[in-house]
Amino acid sequence: MTSQNDRMIALRDELAGILEERLSDLTGSLLAVQEVTRQVASVDLEIRRNQSAKARLEQELTTLRKQSGSLETENAEIKARVDKLKANVERMRRLREELMSGLSGLTGELKGMSGGE
Repeated sequence: MTSQNDRMIALRDELAGILEERLSDLTGSLLAVQEVTRQVASVDLEIRRNQSAKARLEQELTTLRKQSGSLETENAEIKARVDKLKANVERMRRLREELMSGLSGLTGELKGMSGGE
């Protein structure tokens, strides 16, 4: 019986060692799974943050595009007014030259009328 008890004890010790090894492996696997789960949660949170930032930036882009369109329209209007003012300035220069030429002619006629001085 002693030999049988010794065999049973040896078997029990061997099974306990195997069980301890398996539990150790399982604990390692569980820790690895927990780490992967944390990483997945972190990545998921980052994805949500990026999606939120993307939505906010798209909204800002839409607003900026509207402002850009308004500014382009305003710039076109200002350019048209500047072109019109330039044309008016040029027309006034020509009129001034005509008036100066006319005044010069009148001055010559007045000198001639006053006795040829």
